[in-house]
Amino acid sequence: MAFLPTGAGHTLSGEDVTVLSGCYHLADPQVHAAMRRLPPVSVVAGGLPRLAELSALLDDNLTDQPGAEATRAALVGLVVMQVLRHSEMTSAWPVPDPFISAAVRSIHDDPRAPWTVQLLSDRAGMSRTAFTRRFNKLVGKPPMTYVTEVRLSTAARVLRETNVPLATVARQSGYANEFSFATAFRREYGISPGRYRG
Repeated sequence: MAFLPTGAGHTLSGEDVTVLSGCYHLADPQVHAAMRRLPPVSVVAGGLPRLAELSALLDDNLTDQPGAEATRAALVGLVVMQVLRHSEMTSAWPVPDPFISAAVRSIHDDPRAPWTVQLLSDRAGMSRTAFTRRFNKLVGKPPMTYVTEVRLSTAARVLRETNVPLATVARQSGYANEFSFATAFRREYGISPGRYRG
């Protein structure tokens, strides 16, 4: 399965290949941050729960039967949800480069660490310049932008799932204090952490 969260331009080719393609538009700005931290193009070879069943159901609903359009939209939504859950379960989206993948995994394993480009390039075993160039190409954004998005995504999950104080959420997310955390969170999600928690 190829997953393109931002609709990046692409081509597919091959012989005797059936391609099922779908597009899912998201209007909720709170969802976009999770999507933005994914690479522009990813190929998932397996491990997605129920993906085969969802694909079969989509295949069954390709004809223009009554209600098929609504069913297809719901099924594509379930596919997107499975992909996003898979990315959370594996803690780091697969990157087809063992050196960059090591850095990405490190960020996800410990988002509160005081990451710098130098520390991440050391973790990858590359020079800072080569690491930054390769990271940008494969992940689709600069290393520190990715670090920020992972930290804030982690914070958003903690806010949704727990009632721990905001100061604790800030520390767990790698921020020195609640103010700097709230500023970064509002910039990314458009609302304060307290309002996000609801």
